[in-house]
Amino acid sequence: MQSVFTDARRKQSIAATEFRQFRERAILEIPAICGSLDRFAELEREFSFRIDELDEQDHLQCSFGSRSMDDIRDFEGKLEIEKGPRLVYSLSRTGGLMMTDLFSASSTLGGVSEDHVSLRIGSYSAYQLSAIKAPPNRHQATSLLHLYLQPGDYPFHS
Repeated sequence: MQSVFTDARRKQSIAATEFRQFRERAILEIPAICGSLDRFAELEREFSFRIDELDEQDHLQCSFGSRSMDDIRDFEGKLEIEKGPRLVYSLSRTGGLMMTDLFSASSTLGGVSEDHVSLRIGSYSAYQLSAIKAPPNRHQATSLLHLYLQPGDYPFHS
């Protein structure tokens, strides 16, 4: 007799393999993709950009860092710090589901009411996740950069 968990373990194993393949490829390709996006260099100068590998096989995060907002003070009189946006790819611990979430920039003085926006949740192959040069991933990278920016503007900063 087969265990009731056999199918779930098989799905998780397949998803882990697919995610690992995607992650390895994405780490190599993301810098070139970001460099091809309009105004990326300007945002990188303001926030700094990094790919957080964290040696975790179930997580990949692309994020802009925090930045001081010059002479702007928060409600307690402390120098205001703005946290940059993040794009997070993750694999669920069970069920083999992969999630892509977009977290917006935030500060104590401003932000959006949503903690994050889930761009997709489901079962995806490495090929589907790695279609970086075509929608939806190119759109996700562009969304990360233009989450709240208008030409010449920077969030919460005058």
